[in-house]
Amino acid sequence: MEYSVEVDRDQALVFVSLDGEATGPILNRCVAECHRLGAIAPLVGVIWDFRNADLSDLALPDMQEAIKISASSDVLNNIRIAIVIGGDQDELLMNLWCEAGRAFDHRERQIFRKIDAAATWAVARPA
Repeated sequence: MEYSVEVDRDQALVFVSLDGEATGPILNRCVAECHRLGAIAPLVGVIWDFRNADLSDLALPDMQEAIKISASSDVLNNIRIAIVIGGDQDELLMNLWCEAGRAFDHRERQIFRKIDAAATWAVARPA
């Protein structure tokens, strides 16, 4: 599994990109890196790019643990979380992740097929 966590300071976004088999420990490392970056400068959103990830072994407890870690700090309290997927199978699993997240925090989450649309949504603030 390869992954990267990069920040776009102009848009105040973090881009998390995963390539290969996604696991709970990888998600947790990415969440920790998002927290570190959010502590340095305010962020408005996180883009999780799962288009090249293999999510077949990712289980609900893995997703819940990443959500608990994320919710344990107020560094990222008011962010929007955009999830970019590659296919229908991934959408079912990511819908589950979004629903699980609602039990832990009030962050907005939405699933996208295109990364540009995800970034546009993540930086937009409701009127």
